[in-house]
Order: sequence, then structure tokens, then C-alpha cells
Amino acid sequence: MPAYKTANPRKKITSTTLGQYLKTCDLLEFKTWVKACMVLLWAYGIRIGELRRLRKEDLTLSDGYLIIESIPLKNPSDPFRDLPLKTNTPHLTILIKYWLMLPAGSKILPHSENTLRRRLKKIDPELSPHVFRHWRGTRLGFATENPYKIMGWMGHSDIRTAVKYQHMSGALADKLGREMEIK
Repeated sequence: MPAYKTANPRKKITSTTLGQYLKTCDLLEFKTWVKACMVLLWAYGIRIGELRRLRKEDLTLSDGYLIIESIPLKNPSDPFRDLPLKTNTPHLTILIKYWLMLPAGSKILPHSENTLRRRLKKIDPELSPHVFRHWRGTRLGFATENPYKIMGWMGHSDIRTAVKYQHMSGALADKLGREMEIK
């Protein structure tokens, strides 16, 4: 994952790319499910609890998109959101191949959250499922000035959380600096 700015300078942010992490998975001979879960966490920025609840039927291939349908917010009683990504998104083919080979009714994460966490720590001691979520939120902060779009994608219940991603990305300060440029 590319390095990005953070509001907390003491917080360590990795500059390793997902591709480098996936190569490390190959070197460690990790199973396909580990790589697929990493791609899912990186591409969609979902929470580990959301990943744990996902089944094969929750993902759909349609019109060049891989869509996670009806993913609940923090708890299952919350409203749902759909998350579509183009199938040509980098590394998404790993997830699609894994998804296609799963039997109907299978969980996407076939083991416990802790098993996935232990695998990620073997790749990088600083790596966790939430690192992928923060990376995605920060990328969204760069991509849009509308915090409600970030809020909707990430499943936040409070707009203040979405605004933090915009501040962490530095996108708002960058835009303001360009607007205030003396001509």
C-alpha cells in the first residue's frame, strides 16, 4: 500500500504495496483464501467482522463489476450497503478466482479472524485487517470532497469519522492551498 499522511505522526503507516504483500504470501506458501481475504479487505475496506459474515452468495459478478451485496453496517440489524468494484481493479482476479471455486453457501473467510490475523502478522508484524480499511478510507479521502460518499462506502454511522479520512489524506488541505494560490 502506498505511504499516506496520517493525523497522528506517531502512528506507523506502511508503504508496502498490496502486490508486495501478495508476493510474500507466495513465499510463505499461504493458501489462496489468505490472499483473497487480503484483496477483499484492501479493495473494499470492509471491517473484519463484515468479512467474517460474508458468504459466496453475498458476492455477485455483473456487467464487469464484482459487487458485495447487502453488507450490513457495524451490526447485522443496521441498514445494508452494496459495494461494486470494476473487475479490472488490481489484484481483484485473485478474489474472483477464489470466489468461483467456493461451493455454494461457503464462507469467504473459512477460518477464524485470529487465524487471518496471525497470517498477516507473519507477512508484516504491523499488518492487521484494519490497516487495509484505513488505507481504503484514506484513498477515498483523496478521491472525493464529499464526506457522505466516504461514509456510505465505509459504512460509518457518524460523518465525523468520514471527515477524519479526508484530513488524514491531506486532500482538503491540498485543495485549499490550490484555491488560495496567489496569482
